Amino acid sequence: MCFPSRVSALVAFVGPVSCHFEAICPLPLRLSGDDGAVEGTTLIVDFAASLPGSLPAALHDVELEVPPDLFDASTRGTPRTYLLNMSGKRYAISATRLMIHKDVSNLFQTVIPPRAVRWRTRLFWNAVFILMRLPLGRALLLRRYHG
Repeated sequence: MCFPSRVSALVAFVGPVSCHFEAICPLPLRLSGDDGAVEGTTLIVDFAASLPGSLPAALHDVELEVPPDLFDASTRGTPRTYLLNMSGKRYAISATRLMIHKDVSNLFQTVIPPRAVRWRTRLFWNAVFILMRLPLGRALLLRRYHG
């Protein structure tokens, strides 16, 4: 297999990387793991490719490299060879499309604290849970709200 002479790193995973393949999806090959650039961010890379036979089941510290013509509009829609570097080994993936997603929900939740619950809401739910512990209270609530 001939690799391009000039490649550049696009994304890097840190730690374990999960590899899923579902043949019925339009983007059947998915790699997901922690982003090496931003801590607390999950990186998801989807390929429109078949599963390479040489790709191991357990991946760790993977770097994805792309050919230099990735952003050339004249080659859009033609298969490109993407390289996965892991522990000095290279795995080639031939794909027509590549989608990169960054899930920042964990990072978002650490930056913005959850909204405080009002004291009336807390009181209401405490009363409901206390009533549900008692047989008479449970019957009253079920009769009122069940039907």
